[in-house]
Amino acid sequence: MTATLTEDDAFIMIPISPKKLFTAVVKPETQHRLKARRRVDLVKLVNKLVVQHAVKYVYGLSDGMLPFIQKYIATKRHSTLLERLAGSYGHEIVAPDSPIVK
Repeated sequence: MTATLTEDDAFIMIPISPKKLFTAVVKPETQHRLKARRRVDLVKLVNKLVVQHAVKYVYGLSDGMLPFIQKYIATKRHSTLLERLAGSYGHEIVAPDSPIVK
């Protein structure tokens, strides 16, 4: 999803199966841009992001996905709501692994 839902091109994407994606958008133009992408590319991108943001568990259809999961699991951390709020007020973020830390 985008950082906020107030942006013109804001969206939420939720994988509902390994090859199906639910999308919600603020403006129809955003949906048109998503639909214009090749489905296989969008599915790969979203699956990679889901695995990167997973902290502890990832489920796959078969053991064939294990190398992909091992390569990407927990490699990209989301900033927490409190980190985003503190950062927006100019406070120092002390967690060294925070995406907000520069």
